[in-house]
This record gives sequence, C-alpha cells and structure tokens, in this order.
Amino acid sequence: MIIVKGREFTEEGAAFKASDWLAPILETPDEIQIWLDAFHLAGRTIMNIQTLGHAYNLTRDAVEDYVYTHLDQRPDEETKLSDYASIPDDFPFLRLIETDEPLMIQFEDGDTFEIDAPQEPEFRMSMNELPWGILPGINDRNCDAKVVFGPCIGQKITAAKVNTYLATNHPMYGRPYNEDGTPKCIASSVVLELENGYCIQVKPWFDYADYECMTVDGKEAYMPFKDLKYGLHNWEDLHDDDTINFHAASYMLYCSDNIDDICKRVAENGIILTLPESKKPLFIPRSRFAVMEWALVYVLHEPLQGQDYIHLSKTVWEEVLCAAEHFLTSRTFDEIFDLVLQEKANLDSINRMGKQVWVNRRDYLTLVRDLIRWSELVLDNRSILEIDIR
Repeated sequence: MIIVKGREFTEEGAAFKASDWLAPILETPDEIQIWLDAFHLAGRTIMNIQTLGHAYNLTRDAVEDYVYTHLDQRPDEETKLSDYASIPDDFPFLRLIETDEPLMIQFEDGDTFEIDAPQEPEFRMSMNELPWGILPGINDRNCDAKVVFGPCIGQKITAAKVNTYLATNHPMYGRPYNEDGTPKCIASSVVLELENGYCIQVKPWFDYADYECMTVDGKEAYMPFKDLKYGLHNWEDLHDDDTINFHAASYMLYCSDNIDDICKRVAENGIILTLPESKKPLFIPRSRFAVMEWALVYVLHEPLQGQDYIHLSKTVWEEVLCAAEHFLTSRTFDEIFDLVLQEKANLDSINRMGKQVWVNRRDYLTLVRDLIRWSELVLDNRSILEIDIR
C-alpha cells in the first residue's frame, strides 16, 4: 500500500513536520524498490549529508554509556574512562545516528534525496521535497552527519537496494500477518552502496530510524572519538566549559575553542570574551549583545563604534555586569530608557533593539547572570578581560 499525504515545503528555515511532508508511506519491499529505482540514485555522487533530528545515541549521556558498556576494564577504570572528558581519543564509535526525522543526501547537481524509516516496517522517501535549510521539527540537531558519514562524502552510489526478512507477526504491533501463521516478506533496511566499498543503511527500529555507514558486506564501520567529538554539538558541547566547571543556562552564550564553527552555526558574527585563565573563549551573537553594549557604554562613558578590542579590569567588568543586571530588573522599560540615554551613543541601539530586549528580558537576564557566574570562576584582581567587538 502506498499512502501519500501532506503538503509541499517551500520555505527555507521552516520546521519539519512529518504530516506536512509529501512523501509516500511505503510498506512492501516491491514498492520501496520501485520508488528507489524511480529516483535514479545509481551514478549520483554524494556531496553533503545531514539529519534533521536529534541523534539520541550521541547525547553526552549516551556517549558515556556506550563507552562504559564497551570497555573491558576493572569497574573503577570503566567509570573513570567513560567520563566524557576522559574518553580516550582512539576509542572506536559506530558511524551511526539514531533519530526520528529524515536523512537528507545532497548530490553534485543540487538534487536532494530525503528518506526516513518512521516505524518498522515503514519507509518514506522523496526527491527535492524538503529544502536543505529546513529546521528540525522535534529536537535540535546535536551532531554533524558529515562527520559520522565521512567515508560517504564524494562517493558515487553504485546501487540502491532493499533488504528483506520473513516475519509472522507485525514488528510494531505483534499481531499475526496471516491467520494461518504464514510469514510475510517485509523490508528490513534500504541500502545505498558506494563505489569505495562503504554503504549507507537506513533501518527502522520501532518508532525511530538507524542511519549507519557500514561496509557493503555488512560489517560495522567505526571512527575514533577524536574525530567524532568535533561533529558533536550537544548543549554541553556548545555552552559548557568543563575545564572550569562552568555550565551555561543561556542559549545566547557559547563556550568553544572553535569560534568559526559557532559563527557558522548561529549564522552571524559575534562578540568574543577571552581570558588567559579560561581555556575556552565565550561567544555572544552580535544580535544578542545589545544589553551588554548599553552597559559598557554606560560604565565607560564612551561609544564602542570604531573600537576593535576593549580591555577591562575585574572591577570595571563587574560594574558593567551590575549595570546590565540593573537594566533588566527595572520595573518598566522607561527606566532602562532613561538610564541608557544618559549616554547618547546608545540611542541608535536602543531604538533598534529596545523592544526585543524588553520582551525577552528574562532570557537576557539569564545571559547576564551566566556571565556573572563565569566571571566569579575565572577572574581575580589581576585579570584583564579582552572583549573582541570587531
């Protein structure tokens, strides 16, 4: 049976919704193969890969659990080595993503193949129905699929196949397919074989999908943790600095050694705070820096325009944070307006950003209080904080 439902996605940046996806629900191996053949996948070269959903097997907890259950060590060593910060760089991880939204494969001509296995034994697939810039519909992405599927990038598809098995009962609901117990042939996975001996396997597992890079002969493929961790962006990877035991509560504040990667992720440049004492610099997207800009001008009594770097002592930085917190705990926006406009340089900024800041003042207050906690961890009386505002 082939069921088609939904509507076409036309907007870049729209959120994925399964019921709006114009892709058929395919159940039998024959119809799945017919659709695969209709897309003429063989001969196409894979240029990019992304998953829409959250990789449940690649959260911090899941990564630590995987290491713990695959270490052949004494219990105390297992506990120590399975701590995220202590995982050995050469520890092997499966090239696997477990999620509940589609896998998207982009080819050399710009076409995009989308496939999902929403529940066993169903598959859905389409070509050019989902824009590449579509957003996850359920949970944020937490990994870069190009890293996990590294051996597949730049490779040509040589075949698209359906693997099958015989089942007497429906794998999800447990009811017999036939009253007399006769088994039914159902699809176990879709496999895209590649010219370098690897393949991409799409396999339903209850109500989510396993997307895995394997060898064509069915052997699991592995990657060292030192490679995997650069493809992970769980909340902790983006917003925490374990070296100083700092855990941000604000989505506006990033901690990362790779500022270029953060800029690409948030699609804008930002303000960078660095200290020799802190291993990771802090990054605040420029569109989220308004309150701190007002506070800096208020305390320093000079405009920021034309400056590239600001260097502040601990005492002056604490005054800036105190001013920002005071702005955001005011009873009315007029109180902020009167304080901020004491420095004329803030006029343009408050006209542009005032409403957005006031409506989202709780979020901005969380940012400021994160900065206060971070400062308490890393600053001493000799510290000089560098703020890159270029």
